[in-house]
Amino acid sequence: HGEGLAEVAKSFDFMISTVSADLPWDSYLATLRPQGKLALLGVPSRRISLSPLSLLPGERTLVGGVTGGPTIMRTMLEFADRHGIQPEVELFAVSDIEAALNRTRTGQARYRVVLDYLT
Repeated sequence: HGEGLAEVAKSFDFMISTVSADLPWDSYLATLRPQGKLALLGVPSRRISLSPLSLLPGERTLVGGVTGGPTIMRTMLEFADRHGIQPEVELFAVSDIEAALNRTRTGQARYRVVLDYLT
């Protein structure tokens, strides 16, 4: 976790975390510009640990929220499409479900594992 984050320090105004993993929160907060926001939508597996210095000097904000209903989700997907935002996933055929589960269980999955029912 955290590889390459230093290269994008102070690059983003807003970041959304949808994962349930324990991440290097200080490193992720360092990618935010002054007054940037990190929104947690996923539920981390344990307490979040971060230094107050990740928030205070840059007036950064850590916020939480829940996913919305169909209208809000549609608006979010339209926003992502308009701005070319794509998810980073590992795609597996349903027939490879054991391999997909193994990558998830061992923590090797990069972001999200998605099963493709169409292949």
